[in-house]
Amino acid sequence: MEQNEGTTCHQTKRASGRVGSCLCRCAILRIRPRAVAVNYLRSAYYRMTLQKPKCSIDTTILFCTHFVYPDAIVGFFVSIGCYCVIRRARIRHRTQIASHVEIPSGRQEQRRDEEGNLIGPFHGETVIGAFCWIGTSATIVAEVGDSANTARGKTLLLLQEE
Repeated sequence: MEQNEGTTCHQTKRASGRVGSCLCRCAILRIRPRAVAVNYLRSAYYRMTLQKPKCSIDTTILFCTHFVYPDAIVGFFVSIGCYCVIRRARIRHRTQIASHVEIPSGRQEQRRDEEGNLIGPFHGETVIGAFCWIGTSATIVAEVGDSANTARGKTLLLLQEE
């Protein structure tokens, strides 16, 4: 069936009853290469801007995720969702972080003197172990051990000892 001028691929295939093959072909040929290229460019950007041992090119960091300090460490095959704010953190390999997650620099970001005045920022670090899952909208303040799961919307303040 010839594609009429002014109709899209989806409209032509829908008329002939072959919607599935057309959508699959359009997704592979048009959408997927752009998404792969954008993810690769974003990983390359973070590889160049994060300082310490470079961020792996095998990471997936989605849009609007913000690293506050360039000394954050991101391991290989780490996946970070969109709209995350990551301060000083060490994220070990194969960890998955959902969207809207906040990882501050430890439990205490500001210190006070005896009179109650702010002294300045406290430069702590939050460590997230390997093979972890951090749920949507979680706030991670304490260290997370290997293979840990954190529920969505939770705030992790203390590391539980076994």
